Amino acid sequence: MEKNNFGEIIPDFKNILSGIESINLKNLKFYTFFDIFKEYGKENGNQEYSKINENILKMKHDLGISESEEISGIYILYDKDNTPQYVGESATIIRRIRQHFYGKSISESSLVYLMALKEYHKVHGVGYETTGKLRRNFEFDKYGRKKFQKEMRDNWKIKVVLEKDPYKYHLMEFYFASILKTKWNCFSVH
Repeated sequence: MEKNNFGEIIPDFKNILSGIESINLKNLKFYTFFDIFKEYGKENGNQEYSKINENILKMKHDLGISESEEISGIYILYDKDNTPQYVGESATIIRRIRQHFYGKSISESSLVYLMALKEYHKVHGVGYETTGKLRRNFEFDKYGRKKFQKEMRDNWKIKVVLEKDPYKYHLMEFYFASILKTKWNCFSVH
């Protein structure tokens, strides 16, 4: 077996793809944001916080992993109508979901950044500024960060597909975003 410069085994693409194609998303459980996190309000001024809920242990049990293991793989975010909107991948899914739903920076909340960017273009027109310049100077809160995150926390659902192998979950993100025709995945920013 071939290894890359970091000692990782380079897997056979056909084997990865056949494994991904056999995943049935319909059999996966939906979680809400509050199934995973417990919001405990505003502290330290107006900063919002959330705290990992005991239900995360139940989620790990549902997924068949130990309490001490990280949940890695892909997560699929569905809107209030159960329409898949976004597929993400992470070695630390719980942390990544929290970032999407509460993060304050563009790098933490890349999905919400895209939503706010769309709002920005509605107001200013598509050609108003280049994306690179906009990314550096973007007034994230002005174009709906908190509104979008609240909507997601209150109404969106999450499905998780476990996968420890980074090669597999990177490919899974693209595969499921394409199969599900998610509207918020943007691979030009990767």
